[in-house]
Amino acid sequence: MEALLIASKQTPRDLLMSFTRSATPYRSGGITKKFNQQLHDQYDLPARKAVSDWVQMKWGADCIPNPNEFGVDLIVQREGKPVGYIEVEVRSWNYCHYSTIHVAHRKEKLFQQDLPVLFFALTQDLAHAYWCHAKVAKGYPLIEVKNFEVPTGEMFFDIPVEKFKYVDLTDQF
Repeated sequence: MEALLIASKQTPRDLLMSFTRSATPYRSGGITKKFNQQLHDQYDLPARKAVSDWVQMKWGADCIPNPNEFGVDLIVQREGKPVGYIEVEVRSWNYCHYSTIHVAHRKEKLFQQDLPVLFFALTQDLAHAYWCHAKVAKGYPLIEVKNFEVPTGEMFFDIPVEKFKYVDLTDQF
């Protein structure tokens, strides 16, 4: 990272932004979708709240926002001590009709944590989620997925939907 900073004369924040928020090549050689502020503003806080509330209700753990805006979304705590992390994404569907769920390779931060990480893919209505341990992704192939945001080049882990647990985020008990 230091060599990249020296060579590019960018701050760490600028360098990270160039890797994660633009449709440009990133450090693993792929292309990433451009950051969409409108979708972020629409879904980020409600999705985090839906997951946080469910984790509190079902597992008795508290979730707090990660102060590192480029880190994993939520820090899971028990008795004020971090015990894990949760990454939250909202999908464009209300039920997964696919045989696999894609986790973007650009989310490699999920594999670089000192505590367990869970990945939650929420339905667009925020009522349900598919979740799994992030480390599960590493056991599945990377494939290029063409989509409306990035027509070529973005790589995803192709994880069978059976590896995810399906939960109702509105279930009270």
